[in-house]
Amino acid sequence: MAYIMVEGAEGAGKTEGVARLASDLKVAGYDVLEVHEPGNGTLGTLVRSTLSGIKKDHHERIKSYFRDKSETEQLLEHLINNAQYNEDSLKTIKEDYAAIKSMVRKDSTFDRLLGALTVAKEIDVESLQLLFTAVRSEDMKRLAPFLAKKNMAIVSDRGYPSTITYAESNGPNPEYVKFLKSINSRFPKPDLMVVLTAPPEVLLSRVQNRGGPEERFDRLETIKNIDESYKRNYPEAIYIDASQSREKIHTELLEHSISTLKRLDVKPVYKKSRV
Repeated sequence: MAYIMVEGAEGAGKTEGVARLASDLKVAGYDVLEVHEPGNGTLGTLVRSTLSGIKKDHHERIKSYFRDKSETEQLLEHLINNAQYNEDSLKTIKEDYAAIKSMVRKDSTFDRLLGALTVAKEIDVESLQLLFTAVRSEDMKRLAPFLAKKNMAIVSDRGYPSTITYAESNGPNPEYVKFLKSINSRFPKPDLMVVLTAPPEVLLSRVQNRGGPEERFDRLETIKNIDESYKRNYPEAIYIDASQSREKIHTELLEHSISTLKRLDVKPVYKKSRV
């Protein structure tokens, strides 16, 4: 088994890099599991909500909880079309939630999901990293059977190093980092950790150009602090210049991954696909 982890600050291109790496390894015949943090479990859904506010994918989940979809469709569309993905939307969310609550099944998961949206801006950075650690514990239980497979390549978009580095998004925090490293030490360590890095100005420009809601870590100083934290806490990682072309980034990422798979004697289990 090979556990490959791709890390980096916002805008580094992790998600695209992981998706392409997983795809190319599958084409090469490897048994690949692509994962991301936070996961899609109950805790992961809640944590993502604190970061980005309301999104359409949340509404698709919410839809299934309504008793009578025809009666609530209008309210649902109101949530989707009028929430402006910022703090001002929280007041609207609260009002709409109060209006529809009586028509929703008495389901604690639904309550927690919408409840989290109303406190999105109130959770401090340190507490948020503890939430991520709790999510990781939940995710690793589901991942355990795959970690035990001999010829499995697990490619992860983030892992516990993000908890450490994002805890320093406001600047160095050595005592808290020491604590976080301790409680995350029981999680599997990656066989290959790649950090995509680039000048903070480049990363911020990418974040702004992709549109969508602004998340709490999408700021120049924050991105700079996170990037520096990676280098300070994980000097042993492989660093790839994320300011170069996508093809060059992917070539380097794929080369390091194949080298790791060979080193660990992880063999392809399928015939190579022809594309």
